[in-house]
Amino acid sequence: MQLTALISELLEKNQPMVCYRLPGATQPVCLAGGAFSQVTDPSALPSAEGFIIAPFHPSPGNHTLLYEDGMRLEGWNPVIPALVSESPVNPRPEYVESYKCIDIEEYNNQADHMVKKLRAGELRKVVLSRVVHHSLQEGFHAGLFFELLCQTYPNAFVYLFNDGKREVWTGATPEVLLEVNQGQGETMSLAATLPSRKGGNWEPEWQIKEKAEQFLVTQFIRDKLITSEIKEFIEEELETRQAGPVMHLLKRFRFEIPAEFPPLKLALALHPTPAVCGLPRKEALHEILKVECHDRGYYSGFLGPFSNKEATHLFVNLRCMQIIDKNAFIFVGGGLLAESDIEREWQETELKAETLLSVIRKLN
Repeated sequence: MQLTALISELLEKNQPMVCYRLPGATQPVCLAGGAFSQVTDPSALPSAEGFIIAPFHPSPGNHTLLYEDGMRLEGWNPVIPALVSESPVNPRPEYVESYKCIDIEEYNNQADHMVKKLRAGELRKVVLSRVVHHSLQEGFHAGLFFELLCQTYPNAFVYLFNDGKREVWTGATPEVLLEVNQGQGETMSLAATLPSRKGGNWEPEWQIKEKAEQFLVTQFIRDKLITSEIKEFIEEELETRQAGPVMHLLKRFRFEIPAEFPPLKLALALHPTPAVCGLPRKEALHEILKVECHDRGYYSGFLGPFSNKEATHLFVNLRCMQIIDKNAFIFVGGGLLAESDIEREWQETELKAETLLSVIRKLN
C-alpha cells in the first residue's frame, strides 16, 4: 500500500497517527499503531523519545500531546504490518464549534488597537493572527495533499497528524525551533516578510520595518541561549529564505549542547519566540489572548520528533491548517511594529494563506 492511501485510510478510521517529512529529505515517516497522551509538564518528560505537539499557549482545551509506542514506517511505499492495516474504526467526535474568520474591517480594528499599544511604548512587537476558511471539495484526499505539500515545499517541515479525538492538522513550516544531533544544536530567527518573485538574479529590498522586526527576534534568541547556559554559539550571516509565496529574513545559530541537557528544556525556553508572539513576551501574549477572536490551538506552537539520546527536530507550527469535516481552517499571522502599515499587513496574511491554498487548488 502506498503511504498516501494509508494516510487516508487511517483518517477514515479515525486512528491516531503522525506523518512527517524533514526539510531536505526525500522519504517521509509515518508513525501508526500508537497513541497520544496529554503532557502536563513537557519539561519533566522522562528520558524517552516520541513525537511532541505543543500548543501556542497551554489551556484547558489545548494540551501538549505526545505520540508514543507507534510503529515507524518509512518511505512512500512502506511495508505495513497487519496491526496497522487491520486497525479498527474509532468513533468520530462531534464538532460543535468552528473558528471565527474575521474580515478586513475587523482585522483593521484589531491591528489598529495593537499599533496604538506599540506607539504608546507598551509593546515593542506583537504578532496578530487570523483564520481563513476554505471549503474542501467532496473526495478531498489528505494523503495526496500531504504528498503534494512535500513536493511543493522540499525545504519545509511537512506534517499531518490526527489525535483520534478532535485534532487533524497539517502544514509546511519553514521555521526551526530547535534541532539537536550528536551534541550539535541549531536554532534560527526567522522574521520579516516580502512577496516572492520568480526568475532572475535580484536581491529583495528589505525596509527598516522588516530589518527591525528581524533584529528583535535575533536579539531574543541570543539572550535565551545565553540564559539557558549556551554560552558559546555561532551566528551565521543574515540571509533571505524563500518559503513558497513569501520570503523571510533568516539568521541561524549553531552551538554545542551538553549531553545531559534535555532538548525540550531549551525548546521551552525559546517558545514562544517574538516571531509568533511579541515583546515583551508576557505583555504581548496578554494582548493576543485578549484581542484575537479565535483560539490559536496548535498554530504557532511547536512540534516534531524528539529524543534525549538521538536526534531532535522541533519546528514552529506555521503555514498550517486544521481540518474539520470538509472544512480547512488556515492560520496566518504577521508581526506588527509601531511603524506598521495595516493594509500591507493584511496583504501579508493573504500571501501566507496561499502556501496551503495553492496546494489545495492543485488537487481540485
